[in-house]
Amino acid sequence: MIQSLQQGDSSGIRPMQRGTQFRVVKLGKDRGSDTMLKYCFALSGSDSRHEGIIESDSFHEAVDSLADHVDVHMGDLLEIGVTGFPPARYECVGEIKSLPVWMPASPLAA
Repeated sequence: MIQSLQQGDSSGIRPMQRGTQFRVVKLGKDRGSDTMLKYCFALSGSDSRHEGIIESDSFHEAVDSLADHVDVHMGDLLEIGVTGFPPARYECVGEIKSLPVWMPASPLAA
């Protein structure tokens, strides 16, 4: 299930930056479960940026589900994590069987 939420929506979920749109993706066997983790993500490409929250039973499932809901291209950068911890950073380096292949992004030069 995907929901697009605009700023000021009554759901209680707010965009991280003004004017951005959230995509909430609920995955797993029990979609109403409160035990699912909420992963915040930002996917940046050459011409677009998507930010949102993915609710999932596992980190692996959350990352894999992105390609089902957002266009991912080689060179795109993904930041994904949970509240209270710095996000993991990955770069899309290719595709296998229509699924993106993610590698840890190289650290930024100081």
